[in-house]
Amino acid sequence: NNDTGESISAHTNNTSQSDNVCTVQKRLFIEPVVTTVAENSGENIAVKISRSGNWESGQIITLGVSEDNRVTLPDEIMIPAGESGAIVYMTVQDNDVLDDNNSIVITAKGNSYSDATGTLTIEDDECPNLTLATSKSVLTEGDVFQMTVTTSRISATPIDVTLTSEDSKHFSYPQKVTIAAGETSATVDVAVIDDEVPNLDLSNAFTASAPKHNKAEIIVILKDNDLPVLELQLTPTTVQESAGVVSVAGVLRRTSNTNNKITVKLSDDADG
Repeated sequence: NNDTGESISAHTNNTSQSDNVCTVQKRLFIEPVVTTVAENSGENIAVKISRSGNWESGQIITLGVSEDNRVTLPDEIMIPAGESGAIVYMTVQDNDVLDDNNSIVITAKGNSYSDATGTLTIEDDECPNLTLATSKSVLTEGDVFQMTVTTSRISATPIDVTLTSEDSKHFSYPQKVTIAAGETSATVDVAVIDDEVPNLDLSNAFTASAPKHNKAEIIVILKDNDLPVLELQLTPTTVQESAGVVSVAGVLRRTSNTNNKITVKLSDDADG
């Protein structure tokens, strides 16, 4: 080549002919413009179908997709003469059903071409449910019970779950629990704190939440073990209506849990 400064005498070694024959195989290629799509995206997904070899004539390519009732793809596409490929569009319908994320296989077949395949992953937009279960539903201060969180869909990656309690003063528990990859549940121990203070029975809600999951809630009943036993003795037990306001003496005794001060309200069912 004179432009490179090569001498004319050296031009003869720029080309040569091989004694061997190299055959370029005719091939088809499938290239979705994206590798992952959300089920509820509503987008038309472009898929490029291209070919090697001679482009002088047009070629009808037959298309197929692995079984998935959410996917619509034309049965065939025409690659025009003089073109290496063409674009076809596929759609994904939201079926409003909890499915696993699914990799579909797109297949292209043409006369004298080897089959070609491409893949597209559909991410389900329905969130799996979390549920909570406890080994006890009625608790007493000082108890230890088990709480299990379960997912309705197995995940290939760990699921980090956050646990919360409506009443944080009476319960000791881990605020985070992980459902291992490939598993559906995880269990934690929950301790009921004995505060040695008289309280009324209470209803408490535990909640479990995780990204891309519907949260769960469960309610337990906590019975206090610090309520004292009271005994009221009236003397005499029978009086005349005209006996007056100081005719009966009463003695109120506390027979258990005497460590705390309490206030007692007295009432009667007399009419008037």
